[in-house]
Amino acid sequence: MTTDTDKPVEKPVLHQPAVLKPKEGKPPVRKEDGKYLPEGGDTVIFTAYWARRLDDGDVEFVTGKAKK
Repeated sequence: MTTDTDKPVEKPVLHQPAVLKPKEGKPPVRKEDGKYLPEGGDTVIFTAYWARRLDDGDVEFVTGKAKK
């Protein structure tokens, strides 16, 4: 029997680069430079700010590279 807790979950590591993108249907999210996080995602340094956005459901973690 397997459960969801048996599956490894990839999460960004604090203070390391991570690709994040806004969740569909949510308001735009600003980056530290004041620009909006593009719909295709962007590589950012994962800080407490981004951890809060992720916990709030405003952004999602993307494995791989951001779409340009």
